[in-house]
Amino acid sequence: MSILEAAPSADGRASREVTETYDFRRPTTFAREHVRSLAVAHEVFVRRFASGLNSTLRTVVQMEPLSVEQMSYDDYIRSMPNPTVLTTVSLAPLPAAAVLEMNVQLALVLVDRMLGGQGLPVAPRRPTEVETHLLQQLVGHGLEAFRETLKPLAVVTPEVGDVDYNPQLVQVVAPSEVVLLLTYRVTIAQGARSEGLMTLCYPYSTLGPALNQLSNNLWLDQALPPGSAGHVAPLRANLPAVPVELAVRADPITVAARTIAALQPGDVLRLDHPVDKPLHGTVGGVAVVDGHIGRRGRRLAFQVVDWHLDRSVESAPPAPPAPPAPPIADLGPSAASAPPSPFVPADRPLTNLSVEDPR
Repeated sequence: MSILEAAPSADGRASREVTETYDFRRPTTFAREHVRSLAVAHEVFVRRFASGLNSTLRTVVQMEPLSVEQMSYDDYIRSMPNPTVLTTVSLAPLPAAAVLEMNVQLALVLVDRMLGGQGLPVAPRRPTEVETHLLQQLVGHGLEAFRETLKPLAVVTPEVGDVDYNPQLVQVVAPSEVVLLLTYRVTIAQGARSEGLMTLCYPYSTLGPALNQLSNNLWLDQALPPGSAGHVAPLRANLPAVPVELAVRADPITVAARTIAALQPGDVLRLDHPVDKPLHGTVGGVAVVDGHIGRRGRRLAFQVVDWHLDRSVESAPPAPPAPPAPPIADLGPSAASAPPSPFVPADRPLTNLSVEDPR
């Protein structure tokens, strides 16, 4: 029986408070399924953080995951050279903080790229105060990567903390605490090719409170396979409000490259699209509706005459009837039954214009 269990309470009865045994020589570690799940979740971190570097440095930056391992925080600190660049990132409301580390040569190359340089390799040295401020900004551009990566665990508000260069001065948790260490290779291929290592350290006390939520999300993902009602219902509820771009296209034609190169203002290409055939309304390059071109007021308009795709979806509720579309101006009373006349320049008939394929 533990001391707390044996101690009497205020009313004289023995306390029934349950305690949890903790071995300081063998601290709590991440379960295997949690390590695998966190490694998969950080694929989002790789994409988002690399994208932030691309936009900030205006060059192509590639990140490649190398390893995921557990160790004590003391071993992690002792494995790093001095100097190296360590940036703490708070993840409120999660306790403690994460540590983002990159070797000092890579950090100096990134700063040189930010200032418009070629990113030539330099000898290891301690960055200046100005370079330190730029490195904080650089990590700040990647905060969205932390937010998206940890979304399955908790809704966090990441903030950039201090930047230090001596690993012994960065003590975010106890030396014996277990940390999850993810190692990445960062490569800049354009210009002067350079690469270096970057590590991301999560103490167990930071992610521990949210690991149960991660397990629940994994169970839900397994219980609701893609295509089930639990997945389809949210999509069906949110998709109608998604904005899409509708383009109107005719059937394509094939012409010689020299014909395109010889085009001049005023030339007309004769299309293979029949005059009485409806044009195609496309979304994302896929034809979805057919219709005719006309005019409404001072703008061109597109009158839908039929769906190009089969809208029948298995188990989908019937679509509500669409209200009758008002007739398009200037198409005449028979616009709904006959295709409108195509636009023809007033000074010359379309049938007399053609572009010869030069031989």
